[in-house]
Amino acid sequence: MKIVETDYLLRYKTYFESWLNKPIDSIIQSNGVNIFPSEQRKLKPDGWILYMPVCAFEFEKSVIISCIPEWENDIKNLLAGVSISEAISRMRVFSEEKEIVTDAHYRFYGIGTPTEQQHSADVFLLDNNNYEQYLGFFRSMFPSQSDLIDPDEWLSQGFAQSVENKTHFCIAADNDIVCATDSESIPNEPDGIINLGVNTLKEYRGKGYASAVCTAFIKYHMQLGKIPIWQCEFGNIASQELARKLGFQLIGNVYYIASLLPLDL
Repeated sequence: MKIVETDYLLRYKTYFESWLNKPIDSIIQSNGVNIFPSEQRKLKPDGWILYMPVCAFEFEKSVIISCIPEWENDIKNLLAGVSISEAISRMRVFSEEKEIVTDAHYRFYGIGTPTEQQHSADVFLLDNNNYEQYLGFFRSMFPSQSDLIDPDEWLSQGFAQSVENKTHFCIAADNDIVCATDSESIPNEPDGIINLGVNTLKEYRGKGYASAVCTAFIKYHMQLGKIPIWQCEFGNIASQELARKLGFQLIGNVYYIASLLPLDL
């Protein structure tokens, strides 16, 4: 994995510093395993239902770990003298031993030079009049979730905010939304950074729709001075290919240990 040059990383300085609760200038290029305890890990990030007792950022030659102070010594002992890849492997075992937590591993991409995507499909931005359309799309996109909890019971609460933030760029077929961008908050996301995600109904994939709506999203928000980022599950190859196609560059890998319960240890 090639790490991008320092000046490119510094475009994300506010993101890293809010995430670590520590200045990054002296540590962003440091080698080995770097562990920083923080009481901030006991707080829920805005807009999340999960606490984040551990957040680890894995670069080519280093991993930076922010953890609750009560776990600092255990993690230091666990990771003493290990390689970067082994550190993440051991952290996953560490999380499995904690009954109250789960874990997730993501690729983290930052915008480079957006590519010019050409597509004949009509991309439009959702407004409050499109709620029923978007509700139908969500039910089709996530049928198993919709069977467990009717999305109409909670989706409307965040829809107006998404419309206000201009994060749902869409493509429709026969008046049904078939592809749409989204922008979920990420832990400690600062002003000026905006997260980009996209969902496409299975039967409409491979038609360039995701590229079209994401390009519209990127252009719109970069004109407002915001820096888009892209996170996807570590094994989601299709998402990683789309990120590169859109002009994103891999910065590193993010590893979270998350908890549904507050960690007042």
